Amino acid sequence: MGPLRSISENIERVENEYSDEEDDPLPGVEGLRITGEAFPGRELQVSGYSINGTTSCKFEWVRHLEDGSQKFIEGARQPIYLVTADDVDTILAVEVQPLDDRERKGGIVKVYANEERKIPCDPETKELIKQTLSVGHVSYEVLLPAVPVLETWEPAVLAVTRKGYSIKCNGQRGVVATETFQQYMAVCFL
Repeated sequence: MGPLRSISENIERVENEYSDEEDDPLPGVEGLRITGEAFPGRELQVSGYSINGTTSCKFEWVRHLEDGSQKFIEGARQPIYLVTADDVDTILAVEVQPLDDRERKGGIVKVYANEERKIPCDPETKELIKQTLSVGHVSYEVLLPAVPVLETWEPAVLAVTRKGYSIKCNGQRGVVATETFQQYMAVCFL
């Protein structure tokens, strides 16, 4: 009878541990909110209160587009997010997934920036855009990586007109790029 008793004690102990885990609520977050001004060039920060043993959170910022689709923002996985021109006219949100020290995942909580309204362009930028459009062109001094040594930079001028843009180095390279804008064209400068 000795071995049977120890087996039943083990079964009871395992059942009690399993029962404790079932009663142990998953990690969570309460009072989630976004603070900051929702304009391009400004930072937004998400904050909330950890509950049920939450020790860390995963963050994913997402744009909700006019057609009803959503697009996760590449590389935006921190509690602080810098609003960009790409966010204008979209609804911006962050999805937060709480985790505990046992790596259990709580339910995803979503909160919207700007009271779930589209991100506007700030008044100063709107005025600058209006002025630039009325003039029809604008130029910016920029730095381009020198070829073949990518660790050094050389000065250049980015000229943008209504029809397209060009990049011209001040040195011997001269014109590096000239492009005419096309419908649905995206230009990315890093």
